[in-house]
Amino acid sequence: MTMKILYLSPGAELGGAEQSLLGLLSCVDRERFHPVVVLPRPGPLAEDLHRVGADVRIISFPKAVLTYGRSSGMLWSLVGFSPAVVGVLPVLFRLARLIHTERIGLVHSNGIKAHLIGCLLHWMIQVPLVWHMRDILPPGPLQSLFRFLARRTPSAIIANSRAVADCISDGSVGSPRLRVIPNGIDVGRYAPTPGFAPLKQEYGLDPRQPTVGIVGVLAPWKGFEVFLEAAAVLRDIRRDMMFFVVGDEIYDTRGHSGYRRRLEDKACALGLEGRVIFAGFRRDIPAVMNSLDVVVHASVRPEPFGRVIMEAMACGRPVIAMDAGGVREVLGTDRSSGVLIPHTEVTAMSQAILELIRDPVRRDRMGQAGRDRAVSCFSIADHARAVEKVYTTILGTI
Repeated sequence: MTMKILYLSPGAELGGAEQSLLGLLSCVDRERFHPVVVLPRPGPLAEDLHRVGADVRIISFPKAVLTYGRSSGMLWSLVGFSPAVVGVLPVLFRLARLIHTERIGLVHSNGIKAHLIGCLLHWMIQVPLVWHMRDILPPGPLQSLFRFLARRTPSAIIANSRAVADCISDGSVGSPRLRVIPNGIDVGRYAPTPGFAPLKQEYGLDPRQPTVGIVGVLAPWKGFEVFLEAAAVLRDIRRDMMFFVVGDEIYDTRGHSGYRRRLEDKACALGLEGRVIFAGFRRDIPAVMNSLDVVVHASVRPEPFGRVIMEAMACGRPVIAMDAGGVREVLGTDRSSGVLIPHTEVTAMSQAILELIRDPVRRDRMGQAGRDRAVSCFSIADHARAVEKVYTTILGTI
């Protein structure tokens, strides 16, 4: 018998959390589990979910829920969610009705906002709940709240890295309820394509021109300013080097609006006109990765996992990343597939970029090591089987 699983996603765009959910649902065993995904509005994620055969239901979330996030400050994060609870009541009733009519066996929440809604739903109708934790919450009231809820509400918690697991657990939430399952990737789609650099062609660059890029959702904590400052250091040292900022503002979360314009203004202030290309949101990330000689990951907060790092590795690109959070878990302890630099250190970043650009043999060696690690450690099929095992454990105890 096929069991229906309800997935709650507060995002309808294609950020890292949504890409990871999409990858999971593209591989989940449809003879055993059928995905029904609730999104707050239509969007790119809905389109791609339809393509992989998932049922998609649109249930509008209140604005207070969509703008809620850890970037807004801890006090606002707790107090600001209170009115959202009132506004979300109609959503809860619609979700409860959907669970009843569709005979949903389990709810899988994807993201902080979804976890809180999932808790309210569980208290309302006692549906089994799985949190898929993809965030590192800094010490403070919000982390305390989530640790409190983690001990009492979800049937299981999946953390995408040990760093995330350590954040959510104070020692009282242990195995088997808390499982570390790294994100997965389609290593057939994300793969090296020697001699294929469409981004260089699109922007009229010489195929031999060195390119360095940072890829991700344009959010303040992702460290784009640090990347631009490193580019400014290198501006006159390597006049042939081009820098790409790939991504855009895609979330409603408070504090994200207008960030791209601030970055563009900063690039101008640093004298980087004509040297930095803001490529915007791209759906062809494998082609983007294959167009970059070096990929930089510059998060100024501890990174929960670092999906971009995994994507770059799968495409055979060397990575320079800030050494915080789950980054080491992705790159590996031997550092053969990338360079770890001190947190927010501009000088170290610029030096690491310069050394890699000057040493193509080392770049190729790192790229191959990263590709090998991505294939062996981050298979999307292995990821899906591990998540299915969590479902089976829960459903077998009901």
